[in-house]
Amino acid sequence: CADCGDDSADPTWAVLPYGTLVCIECCGIHRSLGVHISKVRSVALDSWSPAMAALLPALGGANELLLALPPPSSLPPPTAASSRSERERWIRAKYEERRFVERREGDAPSGPE
Repeated sequence: CADCGDDSADPTWAVLPYGTLVCIECCGIHRSLGVHISKVRSVALDSWSPAMAALLPALGGANELLLALPPPSSLPPPTAASSRSERERWIRAKYEERRFVERREGDAPSGPE
C-alpha cells in the first residue's frame, strides 16, 4: 500500500489522478476526502478503458513526488497497525495539504482550491 506500507495487504485500489495503489483500509479514507482531492477505483472490480489502464503505470511515479520531502517526526508515516485516525492524518497531509511536495521559489502553494 502506497499510504500505510502494508506489504501483507493486496493493494487493489488505484488512487487517481496519482496512480498509486492502496489497500482497502486506506481506500476508505480516500473516499471520504472527496473526488476533488482523490478518486479511487478498484483494479479488479471497476471497468478500465485501455487508455486509463495504460496511464496507471505512467502515473505511478507520482508517489515519489508526493513524498519528495521527509515527513516531520511529529507526523510519521502510518503502518499496517496504525489506527484509522493516524492513517487519515497522514493521507490528508500527503494528498490534501501536499505537505511533502518539494516546492521551488515562486511555486504557488498547492492544495485544495
